[in-house]
Amino acid sequence: MVVAYGDHLPALNLSAEMLTTDSIYATEYVIWNNYGREFDAADLQAYRLNAYILGQLGYSGGTITRLHQSVAPDDRSEDYMSKLELLEYDMLYGDQQAVDSDSPYETTDMRLGSREIAITDAELDYHRLLVTGKNFTSYSRVVLDEQTLDTLFVDSGHVIAAVQVNDTPIGSPSEASSFGHVAVAQVNSDGVELSRTKSFSLGGP
Repeated sequence: MVVAYGDHLPALNLSAEMLTTDSIYATEYVIWNNYGREFDAADLQAYRLNAYILGQLGYSGGTITRLHQSVAPDDRSEDYMSKLELLEYDMLYGDQQAVDSDSPYETTDMRLGSREIAITDAELDYHRLLVTGKNFTSYSRVVLDEQTLDTLFVDSGHVIAAVQVNDTPIGSPSEASSFGHVAVAQVNSDGVELSRTKSFSLGGP
């Protein structure tokens, strides 16, 4: 069985009046199978399509799928939406009450990038902190004494950060003694740190 549907159309500069659906956010979907099964095809949100098709096949799936299947496909009531929001919050950030506080999912050690990053050298050159290492990316950020600095990605082996004290650039390399350790963190587009290197002392490894 194959279920296919098109993307919505805002990127094509179309207006709702130009479409038979009267909406640039609506699209048709097609259900095909090679064993002659017939399906109902209700109008519904894309995130409910999986649960709707599984229900017709006799499968319930996970907790959110069962919630979708417990109401009519066109149900957009405040009660249903409130339950969905509470369930999503519980599964992501709550007490896992939906699974009796015994989550079947284990926390994984995530990192940004497929290769481990590392620092081999760090040098303070006036107001610039030059960090040498390996596997840096455009998401690499220099962390100096637990302060994340504005960072320029040069290449996979080099990143540069501006260093200031009380909004004043550092004047000479000798002032590096006022700092302790440097690390490079991988920070996603939402500002969340996913991993970092081991600390590197400005006075040496």
